[in-house]
Amino acid sequence: LGAVVGEITVPLARLPHIAFLILGGVMVYDLVKPLGGKAAGLFGALCWLASPMVAQKAITAEPDVTTSVLLFSAFWLWWTSTAAGRLTLGRWLMIGALMGIAGLAKGPQPVAYVTLGVGIALLVRREIAQLPGFVLANAIAGIMVGAWYVAVAIPSDVHGWAVHSRLLDLGHVQLVRDHLDFVVSLVAE
Repeated sequence: LGAVVGEITVPLARLPHIAFLILGGVMVYDLVKPLGGKAAGLFGALCWLASPMVAQKAITAEPDVTTSVLLFSAFWLWWTSTAAGRLTLGRWLMIGALMGIAGLAKGPQPVAYVTLGVGIALLVRREIAQLPGFVLANAIAGIMVGAWYVAVAIPSDVHGWAVHSRLLDLGHVQLVRDHLDFVVSLVAE
């Protein structure tokens, strides 16, 4: 857009962010409307736009909303396709692409929200037939994010990541204890 207009202005830089905010509201409306009607769908969309976290990000234009909406798009596509009985290979490919793009926007960690949410839903609902598509979607996301890391990696990055993750400055017993503590906290939360 900047090349077409000749410069990147503040409104132009915020345009994609605003589009993602609106898209998030539309998807919330679309998921709520069949269950609660138009009024409930509109209320849900307005709650999305008025939530404190979204309102804060509307001002700062950080990648959090973009990442959240991309991941919600992947979930929305899975949910609506499953409900309609039309979860095809093409849709699984699109779900994987959306998850991968979200991983490129903010890193691989947020992708786990869709992976865990949909994965647990599939296991609880015993929808084993969806597991190959689910694995494919996650593989696509992993390949996209992994390819980016390989493309920009510097040999010293591994050391920096290990230090940041506190993997180098702890003894083995401390490392295991901290990771077990993390897992227990994660399960409890």
